[in-house]
Amino acid sequence: MERNISGGNLAPKVHTEDDGLMVNNGLRNPHLEIDRSVFKKDTFEKKSLKAVKDRLTPKKIVVRANGVKYFGGTGTLVVYIRNDKKLKDFKTTRSYRNVKGHEVDGIIFRLSERKLRISKYYFNI
Repeated sequence: MERNISGGNLAPKVHTEDDGLMVNNGLRNPHLEIDRSVFKKDTFEKKSLKAVKDRLTPKKIVVRANGVKYFGGTGTLVVYIRNDKKLKDFKTTRSYRNVKGHEVDGIIFRLSERKLRISKYYFNI
């Protein structure tokens, strides 16, 4: 038996290569076997999961002047503007946050009054 500096006995050495001994002595938890077949989905489960995700995630809605769709709540209005005058440092994309659906027409009207040519705009919920 080996002794330490003060004369006490040392604990026996642990062989870290002996996996079973380490598990039996409580020095390491045993390896877990994971059943991977639980995580595999068949085609029916994939389709139903995709349908649920499509229902829950908000879509980007294209808002056009001829057929405008309004939705309750607030969203982000993204407006793409053409740079016809070729101005330097002209920002062609503008976004407005926390816009209600009925405010879209007013914002578009104010931009067109300033002689800005709008190519398209989206209202994201």
